[in-house]
Parts: sequence; structure tokens; C-alpha cells
Amino acid sequence: MEHAKTRNNSQEIEVRIRGLISRLGLASVAKGMGLDKSQISRMQTGKQCFVERVAKFLEVIGFCKEESLLSIAGDEAAEIAKSLRMLSMIINSEKKKSPTAVTADDSQITMNF
Repeated sequence: MEHAKTRNNSQEIEVRIRGLISRLGLASVAKGMGLDKSQISRMQTGKQCFVERVAKFLEVIGFCKEESLLSIAGDEAAEIAKSLRMLSMIINSEKKKSPTAVTADDSQITMNF
């Protein structure tokens, strides 16, 4: 069971690494590492690809165990922001109270005929 957990966690790390590479682009990652983009591409492929091995390594040493780490991209972030704004408007409208009477005379209604 522990082996399965490690495998799943390392797969999650691998997905995060691949996602970051694809978001940044091969050329950008290659330039940052001082390599050709074909080398970065090769790191992501093959039976014993480098990215997979690094993900397993990071899992084994416990490097990526941040429980509070959350990654939200583009459209998801916009949807969450929109939902939070709507929630804020609902909460603020509930906080607005109707005027209350200050004295006993203010709470009485008088009608003259």
C-alpha cells in the first residue's frame, strides 16, 4: 500500500513538472537551463525519462510535501474570483439591516383620519 501511495504521489509530481514545462514552453525552459529545447524534449520521453525519475526522487525524499500548495490556472482562477465577488456581494447585502427604531415613539405608527 505504501508503495502505491509513493507511486501516485510521484505521478502527481510528474504531472506538475510536465504542466509547468508546457506552460513555460520548451524554448523558455531550455534557455533558462542553458540547453537546447530538443534536450528538454528528450527529458520528458522514453522508458526511463528524466522527469519521471526526478518525480520519484522528489517523492522519496519528501521534497514536495507541502499540503497547502494549490495551483490554479487561467480560467479556473477567473471563475473562482467571480464566485468570490458574488459571495461577497451576497454577504454584504445580508449585512445591510433595515432601519430600527431608536425610541419607543419611533416604533409607533400613527394614522390621522
